[in-house]
Amino acid sequence: MSHSDHLYFARELYKKGDLDGAIAEYRADLRLNPNDVCAHCNLGTALQKKGFLKEAIAEYRTALRLDPNHVDTHYNLGTALQKKDDFEGAIAEYRTALRLNPKHMSAHYNLGIELQKKGDLEGAIAEYRTALRLNPNKADVRHNLAFVLRAKGDLVSARKEYKKALKLIPKTSENQPKIESIKSVLSELAGAMP
Repeated sequence: MSHSDHLYFARELYKKGDLDGAIAEYRADLRLNPNDVCAHCNLGTALQKKGFLKEAIAEYRTALRLDPNHVDTHYNLGTALQKKDDFEGAIAEYRTALRLNPKHMSAHYNLGIELQKKGDLEGAIAEYRTALRLNPNKADVRHNLAFVLRAKGDLVSARKEYKKALKLIPKTSENQPKIESIKSVLSELAGAMP
């Protein structure tokens, strides 16, 4: 099989959820073309999805040695480091992805999460707001923004964001606990408002 055949099959297998098959095809492709940045990045993604974070991180770093400006690889490396609780490493990778592509909504969101964990609430608010400027229909981003605004004592803004998040969350049984939680917080906030 050719390089392009392996890539095609790897992508198709990944789409179907056959991660083992996708990993095997990406590895076969890399034996033919070891400098394929996208194959290293995609192999890292498949490995990460399987829970092999160490191996995924190694693939992302290989891809970045080949192309230090590959935005998606910086972002993906950030998510892997985030899962390994390497918050500083994740923050650095998200910031690099954003330097290369300031409109990467998910990088703003994930950077906000990491800044929130560090206690940098102003930084988290700024990142969540930027993410929402890029895509105002992200319920999780609105929910996180509302949480941080509440933690800072801005109850009026928090209430507005919780209401917006509630409208955006699909009304499914899977989301019911989150919906009930937000409704409870809104009731609490209504009682705390002057």
